[in-house]
Amino acid sequence: MTGAVECRYHGRDFTTAEMALLRELIAGPPALNRNTLSKEFCRRIGWCKADGGLKDMMARVVMLAMHRDGRIELPPPKWPRPPRRPATFGPDTVPPLLPPPADLDAARPLSLRPIVGYTREGKLWNEYIARYHYLGYTTMVGAQMRYCVHAHDGTRLAMLGFSTAAWTLAPRDRFIGWSRQMREKNLPRVVDKRTSPRGGRAAPSSTATWRRSQTGFGRSTRCGPGGWSRSGWFIFGSSSTVTADMGRLRSNK
Repeated sequence: MTGAVECRYHGRDFTTAEMALLRELIAGPPALNRNTLSKEFCRRIGWCKADGGLKDMMARVVMLAMHRDGRIELPPPKWPRPPRRPATFGPDTVPPLLPPPADLDAARPLSLRPIVGYTREGKLWNEYIARYHYLGYTTMVGAQMRYCVHAHDGTRLAMLGFSTAAWTLAPRDRFIGWSRQMREKNLPRVVDKRTSPRGGRAAPSSTATWRRSQTGFGRSTRCGPGGWSRSGWFIFGSSSTVTADMGRLRSNK
């Protein structure tokens, strides 16, 4: 939709026509819950990701911000948010009795297994991060992909996580040489990363090198069902450590 801009949230302008449509959808009929509302709004205004999927998660974040600012009045949540429970650690994530492999060759071949949410492996990934990552576990922002690195015998060696990058990060933007317009255009090409060695012990010393080898962030950029390309993400770096083809980002105006 084109027309006069009424407001701007999370780097996107929303026109008066789009805001009128959103208010119309909220008023109904039919009465839509927040999840259905976000998907219908995205579908009606063509708000999609690079892979063609709806940006309904971002739409829910934006609509909640609009609601808090008094621009719209969302229907009450369908389910109340459960209280955050303190992290608990089970026997599966205790430090191993045996030391980790001395080098990468002893662990080869390595495998990267995608982590699916709300599964046993997903819960273990969260527990490992909570137990051993120096920042603890917090929910990653926006779209995300998680992996577990396994040795040839199935031993878990490390947990990898990628999520959408911080919208503004001055040191990163200055290093790349981005203007505001270039950042808004190219930010979908940057991801944030979270990594934790298994069991509170250092993984093989060459594992970090392996993770960064084989183009970009390594095999994690193309493993799994469809990998990053089907998610519409292009891996050039992270919000904390820029590791990729900076010339391409700088010249992509």
